Amino acid sequence: MLDLNPLLKDKQCQVFRTGDKIVCAGAPVPAMYILLSGKIRATSGDSAPSYILPGETFGGREFFNGGEAAYIAEADSSVYVITGDSFRKTAKKRPEALYAILKAAYRKPPAGGDALNGSDAAQDALVNHIAPEEYEAPGSAALEKPEPAPEQTPAPEPDAFAEPLSGLDPHTAPAKDEQETPPAPNAAPHSAAAEHPMASGRLFPEGHKRYPGVTHPEYKNLIYKKNYRCPCCSKTFDDFKVFKSKLASSKPLRYDLRASYTGFQMEWYEIVTCPNCLFSMFHNYYTEPKPLLKEKLKESLAPAQKSIQLDFGAPRDINFVFTAHYLALACAGSYTAQRRHILARVWGNLSWLYEDVGDDEMARFAAGECAAFYDELFTGSTLSLAQEQSISLTIAGMMYRAGKRDNLKKYLFTAKTSKAGNRTYADLADDLMELVRHDPKPNPIL
Repeated sequence: MLDLNPLLKDKQCQVFRTGDKIVCAGAPVPAMYILLSGKIRATSGDSAPSYILPGETFGGREFFNGGEAAYIAEADSSVYVITGDSFRKTAKKRPEALYAILKAAYRKPPAGGDALNGSDAAQDALVNHIAPEEYEAPGSAALEKPEPAPEQTPAPEPDAFAEPLSGLDPHTAPAKDEQETPPAPNAAPHSAAAEHPMASGRLFPEGHKRYPGVTHPEYKNLIYKKNYRCPCCSKTFDDFKVFKSKLASSKPLRYDLRASYTGFQMEWYEIVTCPNCLFSMFHNYYTEPKPLLKEKLKESLAPAQKSIQLDFGAPRDINFVFTAHYLALACAGSYTAQRRHILARVWGNLSWLYEDVGDDEMARFAAGECAAFYDELFTGSTLSLAQEQSISLTIAGMMYRAGKRDNLKKYLFTAKTSKAGNRTYADLADDLMELVRHDPKPNPIL
């Protein structure tokens, strides 16, 4: 998510009204834009429309390479304009931003997709970092651009993983009499010492169940194979990544910043698992590796490597997805700067996944964990105003889902009154505030 504060204070801004056409062209008057507020739609030929949302750049490819592209304002939109003159000015004041914009403009588009410039690199460089590393706002998948084309702590004892695990090859699943006894109905509350269920000798927390038969073969049209290099074992392998340019929103962004798409949910393919060592993490941690404690990571994964037999060749099912997420929790402790951010994001995904399979109790538990780690991030990090707003809204949304009320209104007020935040987030905070005000005993899983 871009830190828009420096741009908002600049005079290089322009407003387009709903329905206005924005033509991005090269010489003689080249210009490119960064969207500050509103929503812009771009189309290319017969392809499905792509959307630009606040914090994203557009027009970069035309700016540098010539040609022309048309965009339409889907709502009243404020943009930061970069011309030839201001490009040089910005290059002096914020060279890291221009480097990122160049990377975005020259990114190779998806095979058969639009030649629209992405903005992931620009977001990485312009973001006001929580630590020396990147921050990705909760729900930011809804704001991302098309992806490139496919390219060819000390561990518990090994028997901690002896239980039958979700995600096992169904052809090698343990016999019924070998399976675990039903878990206790209530999961343990969050504590800083129990960041992962392994702390209690289990891969999964109490209350986690098997969810047989949940697959989505229709997702295959929205993913493609990509080659990854594992940060842990350095082996290369193929996994899947999402064609974000093909996604269409099916409903508005929710109060907990979950984005929903027609016939697809991002959480199924956000975590990449190495088939060699089982290192599991968000895909960008493969393409842009972060410093990690490799020895600690290898020790943490050793028990899982002896027990888990994921079938990477079978159609992906929900048990595979759950296993990948819980492995990611195990890997999070090997990072230093990103640890809390990873834990918060993974627990947030888990809450949504449990919601999708109708397990409200586990959805509430995971939401509580997500809120707790984002709360630690909020209180223990230096954040920009935009980051404070998005994290505050996520904390409040997850607290509401978990049925927790302590400090909920404080975080809603922060999200609603942010002076340099996203208007959509402020409106979502206002809506949730009304729900809390009129429903003293809400059903937190909606």
